[in-house]
Amino acid sequence: MIELLAERAKLLADGAQFDHALHDAATIRALAPASSVGYLLAGDIYQMQGRQRAAVSMYEDGLASVPENEDGYTHLSNRRTDALHADAKHVDFISQLFLDNVVNVIFPIILDSELSTETPCPYLYVCRAWRRRILENYGLRFQVTVSIIQGQHDQLVKFADHVKSLTIIDFYESANDFYADILKKAHFPKLNILTIRGYGIHDIRLFRHTLSLVGATLTHLNIDMLVNTTVADPISAFAQDVITLPFLLLYCPNLISLTIRGVNVSGWGLLSTPHPKLTKLDLFDRKSWNIMDETQANSSAIEYDAMTSLLMHLPSLVSLTLGLSGTQLLPVIHKYCPKLRVLTLGDRKITHEPSPNPCQRGLQLLAVGQLEMSYPLDDVVGLINQHCATLERIKISDYGYWQSSPKQKKNHVHKLERLDYLQMTGGTDDMLLLAERIIQAAPNLREIDIAYDGVQHDGLVHAIMGLKHLESLSIDVNALSSKWFYDVVMHHAASLTNIQLTLYYANEGHQMPSFAFLKNLPRLRSLVLTMTPLDIARDIIEPTHDIASSCLGLESFSLGHTAGSIPTGSIAAFKKHQRLTELRIIASSEDDNELVNVLCIPNLKHLVLYMPVKDSTLEILRNKIPHVKYKPLKDLLVMTFLKN
Repeated sequence: MIELLAERAKLLADGAQFDHALHDAATIRALAPASSVGYLLAGDIYQMQGRQRAAVSMYEDGLASVPENEDGYTHLSNRRTDALHADAKHVDFISQLFLDNVVNVIFPIILDSELSTETPCPYLYVCRAWRRRILENYGLRFQVTVSIIQGQHDQLVKFADHVKSLTIIDFYESANDFYADILKKAHFPKLNILTIRGYGIHDIRLFRHTLSLVGATLTHLNIDMLVNTTVADPISAFAQDVITLPFLLLYCPNLISLTIRGVNVSGWGLLSTPHPKLTKLDLFDRKSWNIMDETQANSSAIEYDAMTSLLMHLPSLVSLTLGLSGTQLLPVIHKYCPKLRVLTLGDRKITHEPSPNPCQRGLQLLAVGQLEMSYPLDDVVGLINQHCATLERIKISDYGYWQSSPKQKKNHVHKLERLDYLQMTGGTDDMLLLAERIIQAAPNLREIDIAYDGVQHDGLVHAIMGLKHLESLSIDVNALSSKWFYDVVMHHAASLTNIQLTLYYANEGHQMPSFAFLKNLPRLRSLVLTMTPLDIARDIIEPTHDIASSCLGLESFSLGHTAGSIPTGSIAAFKKHQRLTELRIIASSEDDNELVNVLCIPNLKHLVLYMPVKDSTLEILRNKIPHVKYKPLKDLLVMTFLKN
């Protein structure tokens, strides 16, 4: 019996049916616990699987159970030694590969996120060769948060000589400047990038001393402060003239990039000498960054005279972001910053834009607005025309108005041959007229993102219809008058690959439009559908079934509603969809029964959830889907509010 089981176990193992083979080996051990056969079989199977430690444990169990005078005892001892040697082996591929491949390919993958100051990074402890190559050729990035601020931060201190980037996040509501405690723990001779986020820096002298410790090596400095309305003026120290741009550049003479947010900049001081190294400057006053108090957004704007005095000493700027509430600087910025390629006025959010082309001179990205501000569009058109030969991306928002007649020749937009992307946010007639003119002047426009109330604007519709290369369309549509959207989509059916649609309607009895026409878009790969209906259950199910059955080439789909749950059947519609690899769901309440239907989508690889989800459900999803990202809905609402 034992011989037959042993023979079958070997055959099963040779056929990679390891579980069945191990079951037979366990049966042998149960029938003959003092025989070496069952232990040797199980150990061999574990070694075939590469499970050397399990094999060692099995051989040791055998040595404890089998009499020493049995022939198999010696075999158990020898196999145990072999398994121990095999377990001690490490495949050192890093020290054998070309250094360029290791630094540019492998390290960015295994060190893709910031390291913890408390938990050891396993890749630094594989062997000395790994650690040496990582430390000598790839700077370490650490992040410290106030939740573990009382710790010793052993890993940060241990590898301080090799720290390239350090992020300190302190949203603890106290008057303690924890960033200083961190930076005084060790010497950081290679620190290039320093980010400090929190509610404020309270002790100016301490800040000055701390900056003197690390400032000489810094090339990137980001001081990002949020105004906490529950704490009495926590960053009042910044209202003084002690921390000025000259002060920062004095302590950090090698800065290439400087970002200051949530700080009072009314007294920034004057630069007396040029600073040619600084190429990127993001400068926001304190109140313009207070998203909770928009009524004060314009009350502390960066002064025009102060900014011109600063800019004339920063001739190498390539990217400039200013929390301005006006457009007075527009005509003269390039006079002081001739190398400027990215200009953002008023935008509160760090934008994730493509890097500007270093080989191309002239302004490539222009963004105006996002401070709930009113400004003359005449100045914007003037700047657009000034750089019409180089502009590739334009973002305009808020409440622009025509100071003079829009019919005047100076307000006509020149040809924009290179313009690839246009984003317009704001539903006034003046803003829509400017959007229409920009589109008419941009024959090679590929992406359009226009957010307004969804009412048809004939001039804008005709301008979009006139484009020849439209690939991506993001727009608001009123369901009561949606035919124009259908006409636009069908006109560009051959080229559209991405559609982002926000659908409005206020008539409960109105029937939702069908989405079956999307089957006529052969290149459509990404669809974002956000709905604001009264009857969410009725309104989402039918469109999702239309989309699932019509868009067979769809690879990415986002379904959102911030005032209800995703109803039963809306996700189940995609159970047989073969191409869908990415799904985003946005909802204000949970429906676990419907959510688990995502497990039936055959090729889903990425799932993003902005909705309440039970921990048990989230664990199931993460066990089955390779990439699951979960964030509360409030995070999405903040991002929407700060949308660039």
